Amino acid sequence: DHWYNYIGTARANTEVNGNVSGANVTISSNASSELEADHYHNFLEVVVNDAKDEVPDFVKKIADAAIKKMSKSDDTGDKKDDATTDKDKEQQESQASSALTGILNQAFVTYGSTEAKADTTIGSSAVITATAVKDGNTNTTAGGDLTITATSNAANTAKLTVRPEVEKDKTSYAEAFTGGLIYEDNVSHATVNVDGILTSAGKTDIEANATSKVAASMGLRNSVYASDKDSTNDKKDPTTVPSLATIAVGVNSQDSKAEVNIG
Repeated sequence: DHWYNYIGTARANTEVNGNVSGANVTISSNASSELEADHYHNFLEVVVNDAKDEVPDFVKKIADAAIKKMSKSDDTGDKKDDATTDKDKEQQESQASSALTGILNQAFVTYGSTEAKADTTIGSSAVITATAVKDGNTNTTAGGDLTITATSNAANTAKLTVRPEVEKDKTSYAEAFTGGLIYEDNVSHATVNVDGILTSAGKTDIEANATSKVAASMGLRNSVYASDKDSTNDKKDPTTVPSLATIAVGVNSQDSKAEVNIG
């Protein structure tokens, strides 16, 4: 469940610098990277992956700092000596921090990155020849076709499953809030470079093909009760604490490029 488990990379490189001849000549490179992810994580568990026991305290510190910052920004500058007012303010900050902590604990994220790059290079010293040959005892000829290709394919499929974890008999709106972010990054590049000499008696086919596919979905499971010792321990009927609010956000970036360079 480390972040680097959700990265797929494929590289293919074909380079010809000598002489190649035949009845039908095919020179190609193919790179395919496909990633499927189906999981759920609190967004900070992805960052602090090797220290999950520290995540709850880390979340609370972030919430406390954020609330104090917002409270300070809202301060008009009129200072009052009323101790009750200060106490009320501290209580309000504590309640706001608890609410924000609950929301951060229910913010789930999944990340996936795929990269596929294919390069086919015919060097300047290369001589590629496709020669037609006699077809058996007939007067016809066959072959003579020359094919040079580069093909890249990047596919990224991510499924985020959100499962709220709430504390029995202490359910608040914040604890029943769930949200998910899916981020997918795709790179697919295919390049053919020809600097050598190509000769064919039949067809000459030079192609670069780059494809990129992204699919994402988010699903909601029944909530579970969380305890201090085991935050994933299912107890009794989880449907008694439904999710009160669910937000799903999907972001994807795709970079597809196919190039054929001759000369």
